[in-house]
Amino acid sequence: MMRGIKVIEELLSKRIKPCLDQSGFIIMFSLIKVIAVSGTHGKTTTSSLITSYLKNLAIKSKLSNRRNANWF
Repeated sequence: MMRGIKVIEELLSKRIKPCLDQSGFIIMFSLIKVIAVSGTHGKTTTSSLITSYLKNLAIKSKLSNRRNANWF
């Protein structure tokens, strides 16, 4: 597994209030739950998992957009 993105590691080390944006709220709420579970020593592993999850979402989103573009 690759090392996580430094920005995500920093987010995991801080307490973050949820955003008002619907998608941002879900992400921030999940980060707060992860902080409570992982504590100090799990930030790199947790960051790696979140990074790979976000990359998978981006890939799926691109594939979905291509399928929708081919539909017309």
